[in-house]
Amino acid sequence: DQRGLTPLHLAVKAVNELNTTRPVRALLISGASRKVEDKIKRKPIDLIEEVEDPKLRAELKEILKSPSSLD
Repeated sequence: DQRGLTPLHLAVKAVNELNTTRPVRALLISGASRKVEDKIKRKPIDLIEEVEDPKLRAELKEILKSPSSLD
C-alpha cells in the first residue's frame, strides 16, 4: 500500500481483530518474506508489539523469527 505495508504486515496487524495467526502462517507457507520492510523500515515482526493478546504475540514471535537451517 502507500505506506509500504505488505500482505504479511497487514496480516500481523489484523491478528487483534481476527484472534488468530492463521493468515500469517498461510502467507509464510505461500512464500511471503519475513525480511521486507515498510517505508519506515519496519519488518512484520516489528508490528508484534501492537498485538494485545500475550499468547498470540508469543505465537507470532515464534513463526516470524528467521528460520534456522533445520526448519
